[in-house]
Amino acid sequence: FYSSSKQSPIPLKVKLSVTEACTEFCALDGRAFEVIKGDGFKNLAKALFDAGQASNKSSIEVTDFLPHPTTVRIINFVNILTTLLDLMHFQISRN
Repeated sequence: FYSSSKQSPIPLKVKLSVTEACTEFCALDGRAFEVIKGDGFKNLAKALFDAGQASNKSSIEVTDFLPHPTTVRIINFVNILTTLLDLMHFQISRN
């Protein structure tokens, strides 16, 4: 596998565990391996990392942090609708 020549502040065991989890994510969910380079995936990883650091409880399951797919769908729909309404308002105000 690809190995960087620079020293990482992350222990090798942790790095390998994350690499394996990313590989499983792509394979199990049918995602392209390139997805882990995307800004969206990085934002998700950072949010989960920050949430884990903020909650000093080992009894919390990772699924407790994850929203229901319907919640994500509704937020996406509202964002699209807001964008369309903004565009319509822009078009009306130009005429």
